[in-house]
Amino acid sequence: MTHFNGDGDLSQVDFVLSSPNAPNPNPVEFQGNEKGHYTVYADCTGTFTLNFPSGAIVVTKFVISNGGRAIHTVVSSLTPPGAAGPVPALIRSEGHKL
Repeated sequence: MTHFNGDGDLSQVDFVLSSPNAPNPNPVEFQGNEKGHYTVYADCTGTFTLNFPSGAIVVTKFVISNGGRAIHTVVSSLTPPGAAGPVPALIRSEGHKL
């Protein structure tokens, strides 16, 4: 769940399912305290950068549709915690205003 405050700041909470290869393969939890900044352009496209407490950084490109009630995203850069730079990623999402 992502909250865009209307002034360029955002906060996010993720619902995380563990990988079967993780040390404890069954944890399911909400992760919070993810914060970042966003910019929306006149053509309803934009970008946001999300900073995770772990040190990971995700840069996302997006398009807003349905009169501002839907957002379609593609991760353009993913830097894991402690990494020297971004790594390849293929992540997209769809969001809807509730």
